[in-house]
Amino acid sequence: MGSKKPLYAVTPRIMFDSDVKIIENKIKILKPEGLIAGNMGILKMDFGLPTILDYNSNGFNDLQLDYFKKLGSQAIISPELSINELAQFKNKDFIVFAHGKIRLMTIAHDMKEGKIKDERGFEFIVKKTFNGTEILNNKELGMFHKIKNLTAAGINQFYVDTDQNVEAVLNAYKRILDGKPANVSELQRDYVLGWTKCGVM
Repeated sequence: MGSKKPLYAVTPRIMFDSDVKIIENKIKILKPEGLIAGNMGILKMDFGLPTILDYNSNGFNDLQLDYFKKLGSQAIISPELSINELAQFKNKDFIVFAHGKIRLMTIAHDMKEGKIKDERGFEFIVKKTFNGTEILNNKELGMFHKIKNLTAAGINQFYVDTDQNVEAVLNAYKRILDGKPANVSELQRDYVLGWTKCGVM
């Protein structure tokens, strides 16, 4: 029998004053054990719950992590940072986006759902969300065995956000983290490494 894990609720990235009561009531009904906050305004609402700031909080350095800690929150670090850049952090108490479609943009506009292409022909997913629309990468980020470079540097918290091959993906990461053999060759065919190689510096 597996160990029980805390269940966190995810709050919207776009939040207006008129949404405060709606969100408060929803959290009271759901009674989550923690929150993944899409908007820093959640930190002012004092739910008394463990809170993780979503990666749109743009945590880029140790100073920001220290600031988030003073606010009583952890953070999913910016997925724009490379593995080498992440390994250089003094404070390793953050969460790394290891797998899933990265939300590149969340806008307070109503766009038609579907796919769009940029001038280079790369496709992106357009999806409606609370108070607007989000633009996501068409392909999922998949670090797989690359996370061993991070665990070697003392980073041991990872975020998986996927609705594809969920059981296979989670089992693969569990085996990798447990130091067991994990054949991910089939899974890797449909995934990209994103910024994890080049970073932002």
